[in-house]
Amino acid sequence: MMYNQALTEERLRRVRDRYWDRLRLPNGSRMPDVGPLSVEAAFKRAVAATPWVVPLATGSHRGHTTYQASDPIDRLLLYAANENIRVVTGVRQADRSASVANLRDMMTECTPYRVLKLDIQAFFESVSRASVAERLRTDLALTRTTVRTVESLWAGCDSTGVLGLPRGVVTSAALSELYLRPLDEHLRNDARLFFATRYVDDLALVASGDADAGKIRADVGKVLSMIGSLSAEAGLHPGLMLNAKKSQEAKFSPKGGAAPSAVDFLGYQLTVTPTGTKNKVPKVTVDIAPKKVNKICTRMCAAVAAFVRGGSLDALCDRLRLLTGNFYVPRRGGDSENAPDDPIQEAVDPPQRAGIYYSYPLITESVIDTGAVAELDRFLLLLLTGRRTALSVKLRQLLSRAQRTELLKFSFREGHRTRRLEEFSPQRIGMLSRCWKHV
Repeated sequence: MMYNQALTEERLRRVRDRYWDRLRLPNGSRMPDVGPLSVEAAFKRAVAATPWVVPLATGSHRGHTTYQASDPIDRLLLYAANENIRVVTGVRQADRSASVANLRDMMTECTPYRVLKLDIQAFFESVSRASVAERLRTDLALTRTTVRTVESLWAGCDSTGVLGLPRGVVTSAALSELYLRPLDEHLRNDARLFFATRYVDDLALVASGDADAGKIRADVGKVLSMIGSLSAEAGLHPGLMLNAKKSQEAKFSPKGGAAPSAVDFLGYQLTVTPTGTKNKVPKVTVDIAPKKVNKICTRMCAAVAAFVRGGSLDALCDRLRLLTGNFYVPRRGGDSENAPDDPIQEAVDPPQRAGIYYSYPLITESVIDTGAVAELDRFLLLLLTGRRTALSVKLRQLLSRAQRTELLKFSFREGHRTRRLEEFSPQRIGMLSRCWKHV
């Protein structure tokens, strides 16, 4: 059956019901109920002859400014437009686990090779909205109402001073994938590459050991420059370019005597240990990248610091439960058991799980007790029982032996092995994670 893009009142009503909480609670934060969302008003706005201005509210996430349409009617129209863009163009963000697993499998090659890890600098901010709008208007079979909704978002970006694609707005992920299609085509057709994968703005490329890595990197840079060359905003930003500070190159050899080599990608560290035997597959282990281990340790410290400053013991327990376990992120109203069986929603808004296992499901089993997960458990033990830091000393003064014993039951290894799922509402998760918001 042909997909119907029309933004009719009935279609908008279905979209509203799918994403009600996200329409009502921008950026996941608590706010007063906005009351009934008028589908009739949304329909009248959608069929207007000219674009309007979508007002944007700002937030913050991981050090980046994020945006959200402040009017729930605009959010409804953007969710409907996002469905149309994804279905009609077929854009789909790469799966993080699949990208890492494919790279891991490629790294078992018995011949010398090198891995290039590249990063696009300030990607979302450097996207040319003019180029995206031109593609939507001329290259794709999208309805005028869909294009007009995106153009109205652009008008809101102009009035707010936002560069590129606004982080946090629901359409930005699909439009960013559409924008980078020429890069994906270049990588597929580059005969020098054994393998290439991209996850948003992170790339991992595998080439032969004697390949000219500098030339490969330069050619990727040229494609990125070409993608943004039609930008009407060229005077506001330099266009797409590689981030030299985040680029990494590692050469791997299966020959005996070669030292283990490692590369970090998408929060993991992949380490290759040569076997020393010709034509024998080298050993590749996958673990949490050191940078992510440090981040989790910092979050544990933030959780304890919040308790020391006068927070409740229940909140500390829940924060450690959140960090050492796993949790389900519901799509609608906190109801994870009765999420609607809707194929469109499954495609554009799949259910999410997060936590120590679901964020790092590819960790090699043999390193669970010796690698990063065990290191996290050791850090938690020292944090709860140590006497060398002011934070641990203060915590000892505030906890009884029985309370400390209860906290020591939390284990990253147990959470990863059992995939233990904790029950938290989105509001509770937001409250608990507030203490490490900027970590």
